[in-house]
Amino acid sequence: MLENRPTQSRSWSELGILLAMAGPLMAAQLSKVIMVFTDTYMMGQLGAEALAGGGVGASIYSFLTFSFSGVISGIGTLIAIAHGAKDVVGVQRTCQSSILIALLLSALGMLALWLAAPLLRGLGQPPQSIDSFIAFTRAVAFALPGYLVFMALRNFVSALGDTKPVMVISMAAALLNLALNLMIINQWFGIPYLGLSGIGAVTASVSLLMAIALASYIALTPRYRAYQIFKGIFHVDWGVLWPAFRFGIPTGLSFAIELSLFTCAALMMGYFGVMAQAAHHVAMQAVLIAFVVPISLSSATSYRVGQLLGAGRVADIKPVARIGLGCGALASLIFAPLFLIFPTEIASLFVNASTSDSQLLKSTVASLLAVAVWFLLFDGAQNILLGALRGL
Repeated sequence: MLENRPTQSRSWSELGILLAMAGPLMAAQLSKVIMVFTDTYMMGQLGAEALAGGGVGASIYSFLTFSFSGVISGIGTLIAIAHGAKDVVGVQRTCQSSILIALLLSALGMLALWLAAPLLRGLGQPPQSIDSFIAFTRAVAFALPGYLVFMALRNFVSALGDTKPVMVISMAAALLNLALNLMIINQWFGIPYLGLSGIGAVTASVSLLMAIALASYIALTPRYRAYQIFKGIFHVDWGVLWPAFRFGIPTGLSFAIELSLFTCAALMMGYFGVMAQAAHHVAMQAVLIAFVVPISLSSATSYRVGQLLGAGRVADIKPVARIGLGCGALASLIFAPLFLIFPTEIASLFVNASTSDSQLLKSTVASLLAVAVWFLLFDGAQNILLGALRGL
């Protein structure tokens, strides 16, 4: 019994470290989801057509941001490994490469959003949905540079174990996003009607402010002065950038393959009409809220495994993966029953009850949530295990 105590003590210690890293990341991820929730709620106030077309636009935007964030997240693991090995120059070069890759990917993403409308027409999407899609995506495309640079900087501070500023900035951004959206939708202070374009513009503005805020924190914090990540940032070190990009690609592809299923489902819903398309978008937002815990645990597990690998503590990696998986399973078992017991109440959070089609929309959302339960249980575990593998 006595010889098991050191192992148990290390397990409790690793649980504390993992939760300390994951907690602020959960708050930050929840803030991001709340921003998407806010956008969806505001779309719902404009009617089913706006929710359908804007929802498709939001799905494609989310596909791009999560896929590109996967590439950047993979590079963040390299930062954690370099930090564990006390390689200051390696941390600096890798972080700078991550920022440059974020800017490149954002340019590609903006181009994809602007050119997507003809593809939707070719896929037979409802014309009214395409008009709403264009109105939203032409504005929200400008959110990509700010958001992806913020993610690159987030990975830098998180890999070094400093996750609280990410939480504070993300929560402040969610509140600002809500306030500005209320101003846009309700036309306060004489603001003209902007509709979906206004919702997209608010997301773009808030994303840029998030990147500026985190960059300012890094520049002004003495702890990070040794890394000098902004010094010579546009001097491309191909010996670091290209390996970092190749390292991040598998993670980005795994995110893209998984999310493409949901993006394709959103497009396929268009064949069933505006109502089904709007209901699918609402159901997905509910799933994303519940998925905050597994995603955050996946990131924290990846960073912690990377730190242990860089420090040469290979024997401690397996317990960390098990702890992360156990915490994720517990969270999924808490959220899943809510989808089965309160589906209509969840749908009511997104749907404007004063519209004529609100009851049909709610019932359609409820039927989709019953299917989403199984996705939440199994995919949550998969993401945490993938996070542990990324750390290696």
